[in-house]
Amino acid sequence: MRTRGFTFIEVLIVMVLIGIIAALGIPRIRDAIQKNNVHAARAALGTLVAKARAGAVQRGCKSAIHFTSGSGGTVWITACKVSNSALTDTLGGIEQLAARYSVTLTAGADSVTFIR
Repeated sequence: MRTRGFTFIEVLIVMVLIGIIAALGIPRIRDAIQKNNVHAARAALGTLVAKARAGAVQRGCKSAIHFTSGSGGTVWITACKVSNSALTDTLGGIEQLAARYSVTLTAGADSVTFIR
């Protein structure tokens, strides 16, 4: 009498092949995710720099983008208030780029200032 199904050897070979494919594929997927996070963080930072520059042009005064480095890195933009140029106003909110994109920010300076 003939029974239907897979033999133990067939199942074992399939399991070994799945293990080999997973061992080769998972590190590549992890690297691709990390690269994607770095590219997304760079794009977000570029957008914030453009926003700081536009704030300086629109308000006709200095605008600055501020950084805190490290794994808790944050970025925020300040510009003069429209009603009183002696006071500063935060444009948007404080962006938690390091936490959002799982990256570490390293800045050579703590701020960049744009003048009109």
